Amino acid sequence: MKSGRVAEYVNNDTANDALDDMVGAGARDKVKGKSKEVIGVAKQALGEATHNAKLEAEGAAEQTEGKIQQMKGHAKGVAEDAADAVSEGVQRVTDAIKNATKKD
Repeated sequence: MKSGRVAEYVNNDTANDALDDMVGAGARDKVKGKSKEVIGVAKQALGEATHNAKLEAEGAAEQTEGKIQQMKGHAKGVAEDAADAVSEGVQRVTDAIKNATKKD
């Protein structure tokens, strides 16, 4: 698959929404972040090996961006879990109220 097609797939909102639905919010950010981090490691190593300070710095920056994007994905997952917990709690309270009023 050509890189342009990969980028097209990764930037496809429908595919990304489906991925989030299947594996939870933040999955896309975690995957993109990890790929940025790995590419950054490779760039930094290549920069060190070739004594190219600019490439080395770009690699280090890309690693940091990747780690931040992974944390963003994790935060989205935590927020989704919290929202689910609140929703379940509200549903339990609603059910309890309905059950209590049925007994009267």
